[in-house]
Amino acid sequence: MNEAPVPLSFPRYRGSRALTIEGLQKEVLTLDQEKQELEKNDQSQRTEIAGLLAQNQSLEAATVRLEATIQGLEATLSAVQQSVGWQVLNKWRGMREHLLPNGSFTRKVYDSLLRLSKGALRSL
Repeated sequence: MNEAPVPLSFPRYRGSRALTIEGLQKEVLTLDQEKQELEKNDQSQRTEIAGLLAQNQSLEAATVRLEATIQGLEATLSAVQQSVGWQVLNKWRGMREHLLPNGSFTRKVYDSLLRLSKGALRSL
């Protein structure tokens, strides 16, 4: 009963590629191992994808919050720039640059007085 394995005859496998039962069993085991490894990799990738999707949702929510914050800040900036106080301040800056150019003696005196007045206001 211990006969030598009989090569199976498949048209694709002839000669040195002739398959035996043991050869097929080894191939099935190899394919099963590859399948298990692929399933493991698949599960790992699915877990990673789920994590990335959750991170993406979190980032999208943060983006929406930041866009709302930006809109609020832009509205505030626009209101400040359109205010009478801002317009008066810009007119004053223009007149100051014209009347007291940078580097001039009068500008240095002006800047010194301004620094002194800021220091006095802080000490109050």
